Amino acid sequence: MATESKLQNEIMNALTEHPMVVWAYVTTSGTVRGKHGGSYFRTGFPGLPDIIGQVVDGRILGIEVKLPGKKPSDIQLQQLELMDKYQGIAGWCDCVECALKLIDEEM
Repeated sequence: MATESKLQNEIMNALTEHPMVVWAYVTTSGTVRGKHGGSYFRTGFPGLPDIIGQVVDGRILGIEVKLPGKKPSDIQLQQLELMDKYQGIAGWCDCVECALKLIDEEM
């Protein structure tokens, strides 16, 4: 069975080989409990793309990963639109080829 994590890993593997990608990182967003029963704290922020990175011309890269047939939430779309508004490369992808095409069409 396909999972979003597996798809993220496949996209990350492809991004590490892409000549226009300087770096890319899988973000983790959610709530985590501190050590030894400590208080809870939030990592990331709502709508943060699953993968963020940078391309060779300095622009930020944001990719929201979704399984085929699934769509991003409104807050995820808003964050991608914000990145795009300020000349970032941003979009949502449901396959490796989509992620590579997102970059190639912008470079």
